[in-house]
Amino acid sequence: TGKAIQLGTSGIAGYDSAAGYDYIYFGSWTAQDTYTTSGPIKWRVLDDQTNTGETGLFLLSDGLLGTGYYGGVYFDNTSPYSNTWQGSDAQAWCNTFASSNLDSRELAAILETTKSDVVFTSSTCSVPFAASENILNGDKVFFLSAEEAENSAYGFANDNARIANYGGSACAWWLRSPYAGYTDGAGAVYGYGYVDFITVNGDWAARPAFNLDLDSVLFTSAAVGGKSASGMDSGLTAVDDYAGSEWKLTLLDKSRSFAVTETTASGKPGDTVTLHYAGATTGTNEYISVIIADSNGSALYYGRVAQPDSANGQVEIKIPASLAAGEYTLNVFSEQYNGDYKTDYASAFAEVALTVEE
Repeated sequence: TGKAIQLGTSGIAGYDSAAGYDYIYFGSWTAQDTYTTSGPIKWRVLDDQTNTGETGLFLLSDGLLGTGYYGGVYFDNTSPYSNTWQGSDAQAWCNTFASSNLDSRELAAILETTKSDVVFTSSTCSVPFAASENILNGDKVFFLSAEEAENSAYGFANDNARIANYGGSACAWWLRSPYAGYTDGAGAVYGYGYVDFITVNGDWAARPAFNLDLDSVLFTSAAVGGKSASGMDSGLTAVDDYAGSEWKLTLLDKSRSFAVTETTASGKPGDTVTLHYAGATTGTNEYISVIIADSNGSALYYGRVAQPDSANGQVEIKIPASLAAGEYTLNVFSEQYNGDYKTDYASAFAEVALTVEE
């Protein structure tokens, strides 16, 4: 719909050869040295389904992560060396990354992935990468396979499309695929973008990937300005048009039990509706927020209408003066709002049927 707030993930698509990528900011990287920069992590949406073909979004970090000059990530740095993904240092890096750089509620929104990889011969490596039964076995964060790294449907049509920067310049990044030629060789994308193998005790960068659970996403908003437009901190504000491709998420926080007593409300444009609520979360960045949606489920207005000082109380919502007469839904929820580029967390919507009178 070209709007800066979209219910669910309907505004986000996988790679498109004409439009390019959509991006989601998710998690926050903590840099351990000067080779990377701390801050929100930018992810490419490779596909609007998981890498196993199921419902979800398949995401890959836009840039490379790691420590030290080359990245500091080893596939396996303990002799005798092995290129088996399960139990590897590479898998351990992914697990540590997830627990250290993702909020527990973000981690809960990531699907566990189980996937087998078939034999695959790279366009630039004559010896194939070996098949692996259940190479991913409940993994949440992982590296791409050699086949995924050459999948044009993900935007990897050539070597140049695979080049990614680490510390301001292109660098090699690990894949999960075991090389069939040597037991100590594993797949990697070299700095020039081609797929080949590297000895597993090499020191290179990481490019993590994961599958996002769509049921965990209440709504998406433009990464900048989608929920920070003037007026949104004090009442309902019309949702702006948006033609960009960078998004942030508002995730369902299942620990919240927010509820509203009323199920219907009515009034004329400019009138004030009073609702009684229970179970609001209080504290820093905690709000009672509202989205007005039309009958098609499009978000028309959004606002953080109150900052509660107690779990139970009442909130007044002014019907926007520009809202046409008709039937709408007031989605009322308890929300932790964290600002541009950062994931927000909210209760399930308490839906109130709103009739706007002439």
